[in-house]
Amino acid sequence: MSPLALGLAVFGVLAALGRPLPALASFAKYPGVPEGWPLTQTVVVVMLVNGFGEEIGWRGFATERLFERHGRFQGTLLLAVLLGLWHLPVFWLNTSMAALVGPMLFGWAFGLLCGTFVLAHVYVRCSHSILCVALWHTTYNMVVATEAGGGLPAAVVSAAVMLWGLVVAWRWWHAAPDGQ
Repeated sequence: MSPLALGLAVFGVLAALGRPLPALASFAKYPGVPEGWPLTQTVVVVMLVNGFGEEIGWRGFATERLFERHGRFQGTLLLAVLLGLWHLPVFWLNTSMAALVGPMLFGWAFGLLCGTFVLAHVYVRCSHSILCVALWHTTYNMVVATEAGGGLPAAVVSAAVMLWGLVVAWRWWHAAPDGQ
């Protein structure tokens, strides 16, 4: 499942229901990117920082080692814990993240867990390609973390990813010897 295709489908359904399509410039409004940057620059930065910057380490380095030592299911669970710790500083740097308390924080952590399973699955299905997971990660962020995707589009795409992550986790858990 491509987050870009799913996002386009959600925007299409909303447009068919009478909701106006977001302005193209609203996809360039991304946390940490200077106001007024063109969309092309924003996409390049998100691809370099979130796409390749994170995925080279998380999938290319950590996933390989965690899978070897702990298997797919437990390795991905451990990676999700590491990713949660990695994202902690964002709660002090990003006001929308800092606002996550109580059930919202649990939802974020659950989404991170499910997303970790999805990206590990994409990595495995694409023959351990960093490019595939970097593109997936980038398009996901462009749909859910921009001004354009705020609200219902982000919720629908995130819910689909969570469901997919649960399916992958369930399959890997049941395929693992001794729950590994």
